[in-house]
Amino acid sequence: MSVMFSPVKIGAMEVANRFVNSATYEAMATENGKVTDDLVKRYSTLARAGIGLIIPGYLFVHPLGRAMPKQTGIHSDDMIPGLARQMKPLASPATSALQPLPTTSPSAAMLMGFHHCKRRRRDHPGRQDCLWT
Repeated sequence: MSVMFSPVKIGAMEVANRFVNSATYEAMATENGKVTDDLVKRYSTLARAGIGLIIPGYLFVHPLGRAMPKQTGIHSDDMIPGLARQMKPLASPATSALQPLPTTSPSAAMLMGFHHCKRRRRDHPGRQDCLWT
C-alpha cells in the first residue's frame, strides 16, 4: 500500500493518512464572515471523502484585516456557533446529515489558517491602494 494511505503524526496530532486539503479562499461565507451551509457541506464532503488533514484557511482575525468579500471570519464571539457547526461533521463524517459518501477514515484532523491582510484603510493618511475594505 502507498505511504499516502498510512497514518502520520504531526506533533501530538495523529492524522489518518497523508492527504491534505490546504488553506484556501472559498468566498462562501456571508458578507460579515459567518459560516454558511455551503461551507459546512464543503468541509463535510472533504472529510467523508477521506482527506486526512483539512486546513480551512484565510480566516480574518479583525474586520480591518479582511482581504476579500465573503471571507470567513474568526474575529468575534459571534462567529463561534458557525465555526463549531463547520467543525462538527469533521469529527464524525459518517453521521453527517448530508448525502452519504463512502467514508475511508472515521474522522479528519483540522488545523486553522488565520490571516490579516495588513493593508491600510482608505481613510488612513498614508494609505496604500486597497483591494477591499
